[in-house]
Amino acid sequence: MRLNLVLSEALNGLRRNASMVISVILVTFISLTFVGTAALMQMQIGQMKNYWYDRAQVAIYMCTETDAAVDAACAGGAATDEQLADVKAQLEDETLSSTSRSITSKTTSRRTRTSHSSLRATR
Repeated sequence: MRLNLVLSEALNGLRRNASMVISVILVTFISLTFVGTAALMQMQIGQMKNYWYDRAQVAIYMCTETDAAVDAACAGGAATDEQLADVKAQLEDETLSSTSRSITSKTTSRRTRTSHSSLRATR
């Protein structure tokens, strides 16, 4: 008998506050939708980051004595010590160094591909 009283009062209270019940359901649905969307976006960002970290590599090929004799791109001769030092300084520059260190540390285990672009230093 008491169970009937409790259930009838609960249903009566829900009927009186129907607008509040509907608003709570809608707010909960919308907030869970945002949480799900954020989780899906984080997964997609992680996949894209892994994809581009493996592909955004630059290889620098410096001309040697042998290359200078054979390759037309090395018409200026072999790379001098000054040119080598200049390239090394640019790679060790704080701006580029911090970026390349963070990328290198994350992709060290995944380096199975050769680099896709190259830069040939000449005079």
